[in-house]
Amino acid sequence: MRADNAQDLQDEVTSAVVNIVARATAFSSTAIQTLEVGTGSTAFVPRFIPGSPTDALWDGHLFRFDLYNEFVAGHDLDGNGNLDGVFLVDKDGDIITEDDKGAFHKQKNNAPAVPVWDAGVQLGAMPAANRNIYTALWDSTNSKWKTIAWPTWDGTGSPPADFASVRDLLGIDGTNPDACAQIKSSMATPIPAAYLSSTSTFDRDHCAKAIIDYVRGYNILNELTTTTSVTVNRARMLGDIFHSSPVVIDPPVDQFICNLGLHAQCVSTLYQYDTNQPVARPDGVTRAISTPSAPRPSRRTRSTGRTTRPGSAWCSWARTTA
Repeated sequence: MRADNAQDLQDEVTSAVVNIVARATAFSSTAIQTLEVGTGSTAFVPRFIPGSPTDALWDGHLFRFDLYNEFVAGHDLDGNGNLDGVFLVDKDGDIITEDDKGAFHKQKNNAPAVPVWDAGVQLGAMPAANRNIYTALWDSTNSKWKTIAWPTWDGTGSPPADFASVRDLLGIDGTNPDACAQIKSSMATPIPAAYLSSTSTFDRDHCAKAIIDYVRGYNILNELTTTTSVTVNRARMLGDIFHSSPVVIDPPVDQFICNLGLHAQCVSTLYQYDTNQPVARPDGVTRAISTPSAPRPSRRTRSTGRTTRPGSAWCSWARTTA
């Protein structure tokens, strides 16, 4: 950056800020699903696209690409005469590279890379009403956590008990500025009847319903330009993955692999992730995404002697915290 006068300095700073905002990035690491880097391995790459400060959520993505090992495949993919390359490849099998703005392109022609899948797109294709969401409530009677389905309420009569329990934990009482007033001001006008009391007021219960339904994925904050309906998906179903990384949970592995420390599936902290690791959750949800692998050759397990076929009876999960 060079500035010979005040205007130059202003222009350079503005240019730097605009450049940062334009980048698609993630302060997190890529998860690789494999014991060894070889053909058929997968990589889960988190990215987000910074948006406006007024956006309820920034645009989040979790891409799946494949890893291609030339030596294992016995094929010179990049045509340099050697078999020593390991590349990230897209759904079409093309080598991909990342530009300085965090976008992925095909190396051969700079066309946009085609991920095997993008969790942001997959979530957007699923109606919010069909999502399986769970939360936990503290059971003071039995001194333990109780898992419940994310509550629903049609807005009439008295809310069910689980809804009321979640409502009381939302922190909407005594907030400054008033969270419910901000939500109300962002909703479509007139506010749908399901979010108003019998006296046509946006009261505490219906404010909680708006928050709970937004987490489920409904268009509560009127983010879409094509409709004001609150029963369709909101604009961005996957929040920005910020300071949090996907964790791949594979099928059980052979005990000798664990003894040698060759696989992350053996790490005990994997099963204590929620209690031991603080994580960023911009849209309030920790997601488990089923990523079943293609069937691989069967093997006999050392502990039981039985034949198993990894990828057929178990699913892998790319677990994100955004």
